[in-house]
Amino acid sequence: MIQAIRRLFIGRDDTFAVQNDDGSYTRVEKPLTDEIILKHLSGEITIGVYQLDLNSNIKWICWDFDENKADALKVYEYLKNHERYGKACVLEDTGGRGAHVWLFFNPMIPGYVGKFIGNEIAEKLGVKCEVFPKQEKVNLDGFGSLVRLPFGVHRKYGRRSIILDPSSIDEVEPVAIPQDVIMEIEELIKHKGEMEEMKKVIPAGLIPWWVECKAFDRIIYGNIEEGTRNECGFWIARLLRNSGFPSWMTEEVLQCWNRHLKCRSLPEREIHTIVKSVYSKGYSVGKLSLKKTPETSVYCEGCVKPVCSEKKTRKKNEKKPKLIKPYGVL
Repeated sequence: MIQAIRRLFIGRDDTFAVQNDDGSYTRVEKPLTDEIILKHLSGEITIGVYQLDLNSNIKWICWDFDENKADALKVYEYLKNHERYGKACVLEDTGGRGAHVWLFFNPMIPGYVGKFIGNEIAEKLGVKCEVFPKQEKVNLDGFGSLVRLPFGVHRKYGRRSIILDPSSIDEVEPVAIPQDVIMEIEELIKHKGEMEEMKKVIPAGLIPWWVECKAFDRIIYGNIEEGTRNECGFWIARLLRNSGFPSWMTEEVLQCWNRHLKCRSLPEREIHTIVKSVYSKGYSVGKLSLKKTPETSVYCEGCVKPVCSEKKTRKKNEKKPKLIKPYGVL
């Protein structure tokens, strides 16, 4: 049992914490030995383990549900039925008011990757819980968050932790996250950071739905090419203008977006010209420009105004005047 616990739960063994009778913890500046783990299993003491090691890597993600065990089961069922995570998860009754869902990794993964995965799954399933790790990394003199080790007695409630599924932790097979998946997650984290930077220039509540807009999402995360930068810029400017943004604020958002383009950025002066054209002259984006690439053609999705088709029909019906060619030279 001790070796199984070390294999799954112990990422940092140079220190640990002891749970007090009121449920709080006191850190112990001693190595986490087998004797200490045995005292935990016997109920003599209850220990908490620090998640991030000295290199800010982790062995597990833990979703902590204080009371809503139905949400815990929802997360566990999701992991259990997941092609990658199915054999790497554990459902625990904590002995307190709630439940823990664990997901294990081997080899260890960076803390920031674990934090992203944990929060994305919780958000995807719409559950409310604490997600560990809470920190992306720790300093050499730091410790980060801890979680109570399973199988011990909750000092505040007097009940022992129980693993509800699987029947034995020996059945758990930690998942290996491929390096290309980690790199993909790192790219997503980078883009999320860029999105947060853009949100800083927008007053809270002014346009609360903008991050849900499919087209806006595509221009941030899509592979915008140099031939479509202006079209995207015009579209953002028009969207923000129609949402009540003043021109100076729209220019701030566009300049921020422009700095984070994967391709070469537009000159700052050109961004200023785009905003001026939209606000003072009412310029917009033409259909042919939007249809250039999949990244920009998404702007037409959901359009309920048949403006383009009307123009096309009108042009067909219009008869071009015959031009009289002069003969000779006057």
